[in-house]
Amino acid sequence: MAEKFIRFCITHIVSQPDAVSLEVKEDADATRYQLTVHADDMKRVIGRSGKTIRALQSLVRVIGIKNNKKLFLNLLEPCSPQ
Repeated sequence: MAEKFIRFCITHIVSQPDAVSLEVKEDADATRYQLTVHADDMKRVIGRSGKTIRALQSLVRVIGIKNNKKLFLNLLEPCSPQ
């Protein structure tokens, strides 16, 4: 449920939804969502003073609380082409 929510929100925020990558890492005690977007979309996802990404992280945590799980959303830096 959280994965669908994250994908829905992010694809509507970014200008290049095809470049969105969401990797799920499950630990013994938590599930971590590793989000990568195109370098040009980083500003849009982070938002002014980080408000957009913090709001998404809070909503993902709320989904986890409702389902008795620990969920985390991390925004990773995109790989720079060399």
